[in-house]
Amino acid sequence: MPRPNFVVFLTDDQAYCDLGCMGATDLETPHLDALAASGALLLDWYSNSPVCSPSRASLLTGRYPGNAGVRSILRGHRTATGLPREVPTIATALRTLGYRTAMFGKWHLGHALGSRPHEHGFEESFGFMARCIDYYSHIFYSTWRSARRGSTTCGRTVARSGPTAATSRSWSRSAPWSTCAAPPAGTGPSSST
Repeated sequence: MPRPNFVVFLTDDQAYCDLGCMGATDLETPHLDALAASGALLLDWYSNSPVCSPSRASLLTGRYPGNAGVRSILRGHRTATGLPREVPTIATALRTLGYRTAMFGKWHLGHALGSRPHEHGFEESFGFMARCIDYYSHIFYSTWRSARRGSTTCGRTVARSGPTAATSRSWSRSAPWSTCAAPPAGTGPSSST
């Protein structure tokens, strides 16, 4: 039997009832509802933290925040340490099983060397390194892209993810794959959701 491909969605400030497939009547989420209808819908989840960085660390490592090395929201400066390099993630575990791995969206688990997505098992990455990014202003935040190739781009706007997305589409023919999708809308005062 072939191994399954899977996608993990991590969204900040989303309530259980904010999806149509979970009963929302005030929000329309047709694409997520379709994914839920065609795949596995997991009905129980308890976050290990009420804030983003520690809950992300817990989801990706399977550990409580303190045991993952991320106890609080990480600052957004370029030397912010975060998830320690020696802490295994779901991506590092899947890589040993032959999976291709990618991370798209908000990382928020550290800027410093040793804390970046490619140092935690993600072959491809595209998104924002820090917190509080919104879809409108994009100010004071850095972007990153394809860290495994060593290129880091800093700027105020989001670059298109075309080549990375195209690479991921070709994975379906080469090996099982897993993607973590964390939309970049943030939780700061400038967020408009």
